Amino acid sequence: GVIQKAITVFETLKKKLDDALAPLGGLEGGMDLLSKAVDGLREAFEFLGDIIGTYIVPFFEATLKKFGNTKIDLTNPTNKTTTDELITNYVRQKLKVNIDNKATVLEYVGYEIKKESVWLYFEIDHIATVKKVDINCNLLYDYEQKQINIFHVKANGKEESYKLEYPNNSKSFQF
Repeated sequence: GVIQKAITVFETLKKKLDDALAPLGGLEGGMDLLSKAVDGLREAFEFLGDIIGTYIVPFFEATLKKFGNTKIDLTNPTNKTTTDELITNYVRQKLKVNIDNKATVLEYVGYEIKKESVWLYFEIDHIATVKKVDINCNLLYDYEQKQINIFHVKANGKEESYKLEYPNNSKSFQF
């Protein structure tokens, strides 16, 4: 089901992230860098458009606190439903994905805490083909202007990656 797909995508993304951060001491060393975020848009066909983001917990909590004007604790939420709604609303406002010039709806699957990171899981349903992916993203730009979002987009057996640095907020991928 969705959880198994999320685990598979998570493991793939974790390996790619660890490889990319090898010069910094791997995943553990890379997490010491402040304000890093990774967004992966996985194979639309195989994974129904799964999107995974990872953020350092205190930074994401501070961003959500400001966004929702409320106290938030992702590790021990007082109201899981309210926390999930806040995450969904924030991500849907800050990350827009168009596939083949059509707006998509990011469906929230859940989140999990892994050491000092929070992993967010979203998916996009009902994707038949992918020729073009347009991403508009300003996740955590309201927290830190040095924010970087890294995208790995895979479709039709082809993969492209891109580092989106503040103030840039959009990128298109052609397949």
